[in-house]
Amino acid sequence: MLHAGIGESHVSNLLSALNVPGIHQKSLKTREREAGKGLEALTEKSVSDALVLEISKTQERSVYTSSFAPSMKMIVLIYCCLVVAMNKFSNKIN
Repeated sequence: MLHAGIGESHVSNLLSALNVPGIHQKSLKTREREAGKGLEALTEKSVSDALVLEISKTQERSVYTSSFAPSMKMIVLIYCCLVVAMNKFSNKIN
């Protein structure tokens, strides 16, 4: 259901069309929240890994070109912006 654009009633209708016993909306929402926590953790790790890769590639490039060498302050600022954006996004989901 997360990011699929369907709600509890859509899932219930889908299950009934498949002749599968339905699930109560409260139970479905509880499971959605549990899955959301895992997805948020996975997203955080993915963003952190991408940031580390981006930093290393930028530093490689700066060794060759010497035109742009990011300071640690800039790197921390970018990371903080990403964390704030992720928190705002995750609050909109719940």
